[in-house]
Amino acid sequence: MDKQTPINYHLKEIANIESLSERVKNICLDNSIDSLFKLIDFYKEHGDFLSLRNCGKKSNEILVTVASKYIEKLNSMEEEITENGDQEKFEELRLFCFEEYKLSTMETEQFKQAFLEKQFPYFRFILLILEKHLKEREFYIFENNFGFFENREKQTLQAIGNRFDITRERVRQISHNIPYRIRKILAPFADELFFITDYINYELKTFKDYMLIDDHTKEQINQSEQLQLTTRFFAFGLAMLYQQTYYYFQEPLEKYKQYYLINKKLAEQFDFTEFYHDLLQKASVRIKKDYAIDFRHYVRSFYRPGKFSYFERIVDMCKQIAQGEFGYRCNIKDELIIARNTKIKLSEHIYQIIEDKGRPMHLKEIAEELKARQKKLPPNLESLRSSILITDSIKAIGKTSTYALAKWDYVKTGTIKQLAIDYLQEKEHPVHISDLSTHINKYRKTLVKNVYSNLKLDRSGTFLFFRGGYIGLSSKNYTSMGSTNRQLTLL
Repeated sequence: MDKQTPINYHLKEIANIESLSERVKNICLDNSIDSLFKLIDFYKEHGDFLSLRNCGKKSNEILVTVASKYIEKLNSMEEEITENGDQEKFEELRLFCFEEYKLSTMETEQFKQAFLEKQFPYFRFILLILEKHLKEREFYIFENNFGFFENREKQTLQAIGNRFDITRERVRQISHNIPYRIRKILAPFADELFFITDYINYELKTFKDYMLIDDHTKEQINQSEQLQLTTRFFAFGLAMLYQQTYYYFQEPLEKYKQYYLINKKLAEQFDFTEFYHDLLQKASVRIKKDYAIDFRHYVRSFYRPGKFSYFERIVDMCKQIAQGEFGYRCNIKDELIIARNTKIKLSEHIYQIIEDKGRPMHLKEIAEELKARQKKLPPNLESLRSSILITDSIKAIGKTSTYALAKWDYVKTGTIKQLAIDYLQEKEHPVHISDLSTHINKYRKTLVKNVYSNLKLDRSGTFLFFRGGYIGLSSKNYTSMGSTNRQLTLL
């Protein structure tokens, strides 16, 4: 073993290496000796382990043998650790990650030199943790469905489902939960492990009102850590790390030109989310000619109730967002110039296609018609579906991948559950499942048993189920029917 680079194994690892019994291992752990360094230090100070709680003669002999062996191999390692504060911090990181993330000493050892040189590869490190803690299919979805990795085409939910033999809907559910899972797994980096920010070197201007995460950030980190991650993931990861002091108003699954981490003092005063979405709305509509708005007055409208501090700093921040994300600039009068926009958006194309057909259309049908009308298309059906779902003027018809215009009142766009609720709400008494299914089949072709199982699986407590196949709503009072009526006998 190299005396110049002593390895501070966790006590559990030493127990495996030296085949220590559970009793001997627990004697150490119960007395807060959780690493090799602490074991050696205790031995140096006391000469044996008899003063440890529950440590008898035999256990003492075993621990003395182990301590003596490693003292010879590691040569005064505790003095080396004590003299080096950075080394102490690395050991703190190592021991925490062993307990919290089950990373072996050897897995963290490969990051030691970079840590001591204050070049700690935070992103390479958290990828190691995520690969270890996300399930295989979760990590695959993380890699292939979020736009977090460069040079990797986003896969459809169906393609991922086929790979793991699960439904597209199940893939969607797993995918929806992954950002939450990642935040939960990596939460300690914003708390117990926040000291690592002293050991990374990403050229982040943490002294300013905001940190800008852009292509320069991406290129610098990818090169230094030999990664191929996108700006989106760097923003997501840094937002988690600095969440105690910086606010992140952008969505992790949306694509932006630049990403901003904003000082929380400013975010407590000003609603940056609403400001961004209002600018997005202005950029989304067709405008025949340029027009100007009083920018300072415009900014004031997004202050939170009862707040009005840091105005000049917030104005500067808002100008950065307006210019960086939308290309809008202020003139010498401090008026924001909203430029003309005559391009037809994808959502407008889709709306026009459905309106021209005059009826609901399936996703694949929309894609074929869109292909015939314009050259630039979404890369796959899932991207097209996402574009449709964020368009308020178009509504999904249940979970059938069929879409209609929101203004078509005669088209029922809810799920089977919602159709059932609407129908039962109109009825004074519980309705038989066959009658309910007949009504639903006017809008969705389905079987009686499918309707019944769909409602039975609902966990919200919305429905009441009576003997004889009758169904009602828990929000309604059916006692007026008489206590002897068989419809009032609940299952």
